[in-house]
Amino acid sequence: QPMKNQRRCVACRQLAGKESFWRFVRLYPSHQVQLDQGMGRSAYLCPNPDCLKVAQKKNRLGHALRASVPEELYQILWQRLATPSELSSPIGERSESTTCFRSQCKEVLISPLVSKPIPQIEDWDIQV
Repeated sequence: QPMKNQRRCVACRQLAGKESFWRFVRLYPSHQVQLDQGMGRSAYLCPNPDCLKVAQKKNRLGHALRASVPEELYQILWQRLATPSELSSPIGERSESTTCFRSQCKEVLISPLVSKPIPQIEDWDIQV
C-alpha cells in the first residue's frame, strides 16, 4: 500500500512526500501561476538546481499546469536556491514568522504575482 500524500517532481519524476517539494498552482479561475499557496491545478518540483534547470529549459511546469509560467517565478526560485532561508523550505516547513499553513489561514494572503488578496474560506459568500 503506497504512502499518502505522495507527489512526483515534474523534472526528475522522483516520488516523495508533498512536503519535500516546491508547489506551483494555477489558480482558478484566473489561470495565473503562483508558488506555494492557492487552490487549483498543482505541479511539484524538487528544490534543487538540476530539477529547476530542466523544468525551466523544457517548460515542464507549463505543460503540467497547462498555463504559461512567468519568468519572474523562475527567478524567485533561483534566488531561493542561492539564499537558503525559511523561504526556500518546501511547503509545511515554515518558520514561526508564517502563521498560515495550507487552508488554516487566519490572515489574508497576498501572492507576489496576484495583485488582489486571495479570499479565505470564511470570506466566501456561500448560502446554505
